[in-house]
Amino acid sequence: MKKTAFIICISFIVISCNGQSQGHIYKLSDVKSKIENIDFYKFLNSFPEKKLPFNSKKEISIEDKIPSRISKKDVIKFLLLKESNIYYEIFDYNSDEDVKSNFRKEQTDYYPIILIPTNIYLIIVYGSVNGLQEYPHIYNHIIIYDYQNNIIDSMNIVSNWEPDSKWNEYVIINPNHFKLFKYDLDKNNYTSKGDVIDEKGVRNICIIEDYMIDEKGKIIKTKTEKKYLREENYNFYDPKRLPDDPINRY
Repeated sequence: MKKTAFIICISFIVISCNGQSQGHIYKLSDVKSKIENIDFYKFLNSFPEKKLPFNSKKEISIEDKIPSRISKKDVIKFLLLKESNIYYEIFDYNSDEDVKSNFRKEQTDYYPIILIPTNIYLIIVYGSVNGLQEYPHIYNHIIIYDYQNNIIDSMNIVSNWEPDSKWNEYVIINPNHFKLFKYDLDKNNYTSKGDVIDEKGVRNICIIEDYMIDEKGKIIKTKTEKKYLREENYNFYDPKRLPDDPINRY
């Protein structure tokens, strides 16, 4: 009799705060006087400030330990998530008898990834993961705040579930420009059973989407292109093994 834990729903998010239309980056300490809400400042201060471009495939791994967590209070107050949405349900499954049992709820882990302060608005990226189980769901979200901690715009930029063949990554190039990289198998080169048809053919496709953040803090999609790749698994960063991966240039 086998028992397996199944995930019903999870959430993973990333937030980003952007600033100046000219792309000039500040430190949080430089703009502290513009932030009136001390709790909002403390929330922002929990996010690391890192150099750009920021390459998620290079910088983040689902095997990494979560360095710090965003408190439940801040998740509700600043990420604007309802308390009912920050829990996911799991259960034990008896595959021999097709029976589900021991239903229970667990809290999603939310953690800060990057903060980009500018003189106009703020960009943060945060992540959420379902307790680092064997096959976690991962969602990343980008959020743009004004200095009164209002959300100007937001966008889901990553939805990953290992070991799915689809895999999304992103690069924040500067405070006004980011790219999404959406990987998937080229199904034209695989049989219905998953066998490769042409060993020398294309194994993977990468859709690259460009986004700009305008002077009002709104996210605008500007371009989409497609790249054909030779290897099969692109859900990790390895320029030597995957030299044709377009994210390698960042």
